[in-house]
Amino acid sequence: SGPTVPSAIVVAITNKSRRIHVATLVDIPSSDERTVMVVPMDVRIPKIRVQFKNWRDYQNQRLLIEIDNWETNSSYPNGHCKKILGPVGDLETEIVCLLLEHEIQFTPFSIAATASLPPEGHLWRVPEEEIKMRRDLRTTRIFSVDPIGCQDIDDTMHIKTLSNGDIEVGVHIADVTYFVRHNSELDKEAQSRATTFYLVDRRFDMLPTLLSSDLCSLHSNTDRLAVSVIWTMSPDFEKTKSTWFGRTVIHNCQAMTYEQAHNILHDMPPDSPNKAQPPPLTAGHVVNKGSISAIKEDLSMLTILARKLRKRREDLGGAVDLSSGALGNELKFTLDANGNPTQVAAKKDLEIHHTIAELMILANRSVAEKNYERFPKSSLLRAHRNVEQNKFDDLENSLKAAGITFDGTSNLSLAQTLKNAREKDKGNTTVNALWQSLATRAMSEALYLCTGQSKNEIDLSHYGLGINKYTHFTSPIRRYADVVVHKQLLASLQNYNINPGTIPPSGFVSKLALPAIPMSNAISIMKGEGLKANDYDQELPKSKSLPFSSESVPELYKEKEDRTTLTVAAPTNIIPCNGLEVSQICDNLNIQNRRAKHSSMACQKLFLSLFFKNNVKIAKAVVTGLRVNGLIVFIPKFDMTGPVYVRDINGDVQIDPAVVGLSSTSG
Repeated sequence: SGPTVPSAIVVAITNKSRRIHVATLVDIPSSDERTVMVVPMDVRIPKIRVQFKNWRDYQNQRLLIEIDNWETNSSYPNGHCKKILGPVGDLETEIVCLLLEHEIQFTPFSIAATASLPPEGHLWRVPEEEIKMRRDLRTTRIFSVDPIGCQDIDDTMHIKTLSNGDIEVGVHIADVTYFVRHNSELDKEAQSRATTFYLVDRRFDMLPTLLSSDLCSLHSNTDRLAVSVIWTMSPDFEKTKSTWFGRTVIHNCQAMTYEQAHNILHDMPPDSPNKAQPPPLTAGHVVNKGSISAIKEDLSMLTILARKLRKRREDLGGAVDLSSGALGNELKFTLDANGNPTQVAAKKDLEIHHTIAELMILANRSVAEKNYERFPKSSLLRAHRNVEQNKFDDLENSLKAAGITFDGTSNLSLAQTLKNAREKDKGNTTVNALWQSLATRAMSEALYLCTGQSKNEIDLSHYGLGINKYTHFTSPIRRYADVVVHKQLLASLQNYNINPGTIPPSGFVSKLALPAIPMSNAISIMKGEGLKANDYDQELPKSKSLPFSSESVPELYKEKEDRTTLTVAAPTNIIPCNGLEVSQICDNLNIQNRRAKHSSMACQKLFLSLFFKNNVKIAKAVVTGLRVNGLIVFIPKFDMTGPVYVRDINGDVQIDPAVVGLSSTSG
């Protein structure tokens, strides 16, 4: 008789897996045998058979193992040890293993790349001739809001009432393309790195520290170069009357943290009396008392605008709210002098976070529409596909158990389902966090694409945000996608033509290489600030109809044809990428961003393990599954899912007597 389950045979190998893995000698041999089994950190890889002269030298060590061969009649491959990486549990060893497992390699920037940095180094100032070619906004009250300790400040903003009663809103983004010339060695290295990698206790920058932490970063009380989007809106924020794009020079009056901005909004002192000043070139310095009243007025207006923007995205576009409130899945660690975690807590979810996010979404959306309008076949967009219904099985079963009807046929219906769940169990934040987590895990991940790769406009939409066209424009210091988008935006303003045979515009003068600047040995730190990234091997679904009707988009989101724009300054900075280049760049961006996301998550788990190694915490959990010998639980506070054993491997009961109504002295 034939097989009782679906069967198949391998007909070809399209991609070979890597042959080098981090492994550990777990099973201790009973004798002095030379052949032992090591266990890879990657759970998908079986044990590897390795020969050692003396296996005791490799005990309790992380090992770099290379697979040599795999005999067809064996369940285990054969390999050899290339290197002892260090002791198990040692922080630096574990970080090295994490990077190796995620195929992440960081080398210093080349001499050719650093040769294009300004020779003045940290003493560089905005040249007067450059100011003359830009819109000068240094007298406008512009500020930034970022996490504590932030060094790479990409974005600033302003809002003010005009003489006719209209409201002017501006988002100003670091002008990285001024320093990173198109197709220069520095540009090529930044393109290869694709993104800044954030771990719990360190980061690996996409750009040299001189740029990422200083010259590009929009620090307070310093003139900086920016690319800006400025909207003129009606007093009630219901209509956008004009949109302006262009290069600017700005002066950030206050680089605040989210906590400082939150306190100002709620009439609390932004800084405690005994607050220590943060390190130079970081967000969070003491707020000027004379500016507090004006900044509060600006923040209040921005909050009203953001609420309107978010409500319209949710009501019209079907944006899905996956924030988890106080039980969010981003963790913040407090480290001791040796870098080991001593405290861990979920990051606070404040309204100011959503306010800033909505402004960035609006800027990204506006730039996406502008670029697509000018370059419909070569724009770089950020797409998020629809979710297959079977991905929601766990969420649907969990909601069903709580008596809540699930509908995930569209992003609008999914958003309404989650809203109904929150309203039904308003007081049960733990269960709500579980549903948010299940919905997040069901989502396909967003990816970068070139518009010329897609035949259907549905492929270009963003399911989660409820937007037809979306891109990344607001973080060019840490994302190369944004650098490409800046090039395309500036080229669209210059009316520059993109095609495979493009030649530099007249007046183009290549920048001569400058003397190399020595690389800094300092590690730039952003404690616990994770980086959200995306998958890369996802295909967008094919569809003939758009999920969002263009007629339903409010005037606030629609661009006007009669808007004014500023001609960009230096043509050497705005040579854009053609469709083929954008497509190739997107492939690398998606791969690197996926690695950045997974390494960040793995690092968070590593530090949680190190924390629980020396600490015991009691936290609320939700039972998500039953087993013969225990339970499967989800702990929102630490974003963890794992087993709780009622009986151990020997059959002994492992449970607090109080749970079953017995005294603490019960056996």
